[in-house]
Amino acid sequence: MEDVKKEIEEIENGSAGTLRIGVSSACLNLLVDYISIYRKQFPDIKISIEKGSSEELLRKLDHKEIEVALLLRLENRAHCDVLELKQQEYVVVSPRSWGDVFSSGNVTFQDLAKHPFIMLAAMEGHAYYENILKAFEEAHTTPNIVMESKDLTTVIAMVSKGLGFSIIPRVAYAVPKDQLKIYELTQFNFRVEPVMIKI
Repeated sequence: MEDVKKEIEEIENGSAGTLRIGVSSACLNLLVDYISIYRKQFPDIKISIEKGSSEELLRKLDHKEIEVALLLRLENRAHCDVLELKQQEYVVVSPRSWGDVFSSGNVTFQDLAKHPFIMLAAMEGHAYYENILKAFEEAHTTPNIVMESKDLTTVIAMVSKGLGFSIIPRVAYAVPKDQLKIYELTQFNFRVEPVMIKI
């Protein structure tokens, strides 16, 4: 009984127990930084990490399968506690094996339309997909979409293998620089905002 009582007190004081965190692939790099800070303050807390799509993570939050989720802000989650993190711009990633495909560090949508494009697919609560297509339309051009995926890790892996380029949030860049080149994207002011959410 004394051991059980001590364990309950430790959990209530935040000095023991397990913290269950969900993370989207776009925010995996951020999570690593936050975990290292958290571990210094709470070395006795065990951390369980689950990776998933925003929809999966929000469902797990609602069912109390995780305590906190780190993902890109959704437009329709008003009933949650949200900690806003630094907004991130989008960048163009292309295979390093392609060499210097674009003539400058700043790429236009007209430049992008000349090459195969790997699109991060439409996801509920995110306007990324529509905003990208609108940006191409406003530039009076059409993307050559050869592949779509909702999983950012998959998109980055396909780009690194030389199958096309993509537009991703800067925070999501997780592939060694020997595989990808990063270019700034002009004509596109859309930003994403990573957030930590808890119920």
